[in-house]
Amino acid sequence: MRFKQILAHIVLFASITFGQSNTQEWPAWFLYPQRYPALILGYGDFNHGARKSAEEMFRADSKTKLKGSVTYYFDNNNEDTGKITNLSSETDSSISIPAELFSFQKFYLNVLTGEYLEAFTPDTLHIDSTYYINSDEIAKPLWIAKEYYEDDNYFYGVGCFTSMGRVTDAWQTAEEQAVLAIIKSSYNSVFQIKSSEKYDLRTTLDEKIIVSKFNCEFSDLKIMERYPDWKDKLYYVLVRIPKINLIINK
Repeated sequence: MRFKQILAHIVLFASITFGQSNTQEWPAWFLYPQRYPALILGYGDFNHGARKSAEEMFRADSKTKLKGSVTYYFDNNNEDTGKITNLSSETDSSISIPAELFSFQKFYLNVLTGEYLEAFTPDTLHIDSTYYINSDEIAKPLWIAKEYYEDDNYFYGVGCFTSMGRVTDAWQTAEEQAVLAIIKSSYNSVFQIKSSEKYDLRTTLDEKIIVSKFNCEFSDLKIMERYPDWKDKLYYVLVRIPKINLIINK
């Protein structure tokens, strides 16, 4: 009897999880986090709980130092053939994390890998219950047209990554790309290398290498919006950093 109960729970869990995956429904607090400023997001799976991730993201969004370089490689047709990232980040350990984080809602992404999203609140204040949004019903936002924007007070960066792999990794990579888009726009330490090698009378190999070096710190990072492009298998993230909170170190 006990085995049948366990099996029933597994089947129910799988049907819920795969159902969400098939319809591509997402909680509103994940797609539009600026509407839920009291929530702190964490990514989790079978091996890593979302609470620790939420604490790390809370510190990273509060204050982060970033140092290193990103190298981009291009072929004859100027197509991106890959990149090498050599970046190290450091968060401020003195920043106080809320003494207690209360789980607001958990959203499962993949039953096989155990990937899930979990939103936490730093207190027991009432938050209106969330709703789910089908990505097929979302119009493409205008902000995905460019990687970088700015106004009088803020820098905005857009990150994009394929959704073909692990879901949590894809979203986090898109977030990192969005931050880099802002930082690259403020830097002059970018240099380009071109090489050309002739193999025979008809074949010439041209390569282009672009290296961006970073040494900066920023604070009060906000993820404004996320957009899951189900058709093109891409995830987009829009982030914002106050101009006064981005410090470029020479």
